[in-house]
Amino acid sequence: MYQRVIWLCGLSIAFLSSVPACSTGSGKTTSGVRNVESGGSSTASGGSGFVFEGNGGSGAGLNIDCDPNAPGSPCNPSTPAPMNCGDGKLDDDEACDDGNRNENDGCLGNCLATQPGFSCNPPGKPCHELVICGDKIVGSSEQCDDGNTTAGDGCSANCKFESGFKCDGQPSVCSPTKCGDGKKEGAESCDDGNTVPFDGCSSTCQTEPKCTDTGCTSECGDGLLIGEECDDGNTKSGDGCSSDCKKEGGFMCSETANCEKINDKCILRVPVIYRDLTTKHPDVEPTCKGSTGAPGTDPGTAATPGLVNKTLSNGVPTQVNKVTTPSEANGCIQSLDTWYSDKGAPAIVRDIVLFDNGKGGYVNRYGAMGEQWASQDKYTNPRYCGNGDTKCMPAGTFNGCMFDATVDTCFFPCLSNMGQATDSCAAVVTKGKTYDGNPLFFPLDDQKKDPNDPWIEAKIPTQYGYNWEYEDQVVPVFGAAHVANKITHNFHFTTQVTYWFKYDAKANARLDFTGDDDVWVFVNNQLAVDLGGVHQPVDGSVTLNATTATALKLTDGNVYKLNIFHVERKKESSSFRLTLAGFDTAKSECTPICGDGIVSLGEQCDDGVNDGGYGECGVGCVIGPYCGDGKVTDSEECDDSNRISGDGCSATCRKEIVK
Repeated sequence: MYQRVIWLCGLSIAFLSSVPACSTGSGKTTSGVRNVESGGSSTASGGSGFVFEGNGGSGAGLNIDCDPNAPGSPCNPSTPAPMNCGDGKLDDDEACDDGNRNENDGCLGNCLATQPGFSCNPPGKPCHELVICGDKIVGSSEQCDDGNTTAGDGCSANCKFESGFKCDGQPSVCSPTKCGDGKKEGAESCDDGNTVPFDGCSSTCQTEPKCTDTGCTSECGDGLLIGEECDDGNTKSGDGCSSDCKKEGGFMCSETANCEKINDKCILRVPVIYRDLTTKHPDVEPTCKGSTGAPGTDPGTAATPGLVNKTLSNGVPTQVNKVTTPSEANGCIQSLDTWYSDKGAPAIVRDIVLFDNGKGGYVNRYGAMGEQWASQDKYTNPRYCGNGDTKCMPAGTFNGCMFDATVDTCFFPCLSNMGQATDSCAAVVTKGKTYDGNPLFFPLDDQKKDPNDPWIEAKIPTQYGYNWEYEDQVVPVFGAAHVANKITHNFHFTTQVTYWFKYDAKANARLDFTGDDDVWVFVNNQLAVDLGGVHQPVDGSVTLNATTATALKLTDGNVYKLNIFHVERKKESSSFRLTLAGFDTAKSECTPICGDGIVSLGEQCDDGVNDGGYGECGVGCVIGPYCGDGKVTDSEECDDSNRISGDGCSATCRKEIVK
């Protein structure tokens, strides 16, 4: 079997006294050498030769840990090259030979070292980059590489930064970042010293768009596609979307592939600010009863429009001094300026999850997993139709039943509220309905109870399929007896949502809202939905199309801000429905195009042919058997899971004789 005598640091190992120091890769010397016996095993007492230490792990492309500044070092470009370097044939005294003497192409110009992250097999052909996520080498198309493909540790399964982490070094060492500490680190694109959104820097320390009446702009890397070819939430080139948000060759980028999912369906997570008011606030539990709707309806069944100005001031609604009725001046609003500021209560930052409604939009729902609120089936004219399974006799055959198959449903056994289990019964059934939104909207029930603001029982309004029954009469079992104060909630709070959207004149996007009490929606700083005042759940909507674009000052293709303001200030119900449609705020997700000859993030290799072979690229842009994979092939004399010479098995997987 062919064996070779290795040369380290440019000098024969036989002349140990003349061998210059080799470093650990950090520029330090001496710690990068250790004594070994012939064959590469380490000894405590020393031996006749030495090899370079690796960087603590195995895998393709490990750094040989040479000091490129040390005289005679194999990775020093000034070290003399072997006689035949550059002829395309791998000789005994070469670590690689790609047929040239060029630098920075994978094989050093002196043929004495392979650059980390490259494979130079087969000899005579250009070296090619090996980008293997999990090999501890941060490749040109990787943001990090911590030596594994485990998500949730700061460096993702495809070697991208994960939100809330920073990663440094090679192999990458990741540690949590703290949004709001005033230091922009890791995956953060901003940090203004707080975690309150809607001030230019979001609650997760991502830059928010800057908006004027003519539209919004954003910075490259904030994950919002505004006037850019792509935006994947970072400014790292090599991952498909460049540092200046241009699409890169070798990738296909899409905004639809990258979405957060619940139950395998995309969701929309919207940031929100809540403020927990108390009964001491002058606008909470007011004496107002609200406006009436149609003639003969009760007060509080309709909204009171015109209580706020048509445009925002410093990002919040301002009050119009308008007397509605002598007893309900200004909708019983005395201190609107405190509703959405720290003057009323501190900000509590959360998010609202919106679920796909199957109609091109997203809406909040009752259940945490997207379950809709559902009303019970209702039974009218229940009656006995015979003992046993009589099939409910038609009219004329059993006078007590008078069953009419066109309107009635037959039950056997009878339902418990109709008759005995041994009988047949009939009734007219009105099927229950499912509803979007939430009739039990109490996002601050996790807050500490305030003795000055007692929690209150909730009732289910008629707008959600019931007739103001108490919650415990409906959930979890309909028809249960009410137990006073069995379930109480934290009423009295404000809700503030800011969102951004791209106006598409062809989309005809509809925004639907339900709320009690006050709800105001501003599009591009213009009042679009006006549901002010104390009232039962009231619906409102605005459609963004050519008809409304003029009033809202919208231009096709531009991005605008959407502001939603809500307050719950009077018992006995709290309902909220937010539907957003026609928006696409997902970050760009760029995936490599295998076979284009460009090694991209997510590919181990790509030579344009990908027909496999030793040290070459195979189907799916996965590297075939290669020196350093730990598996000895027919073309290898050894394979010790690295590409480091001087440890008994050379960088080209040939046995070494260490002298």
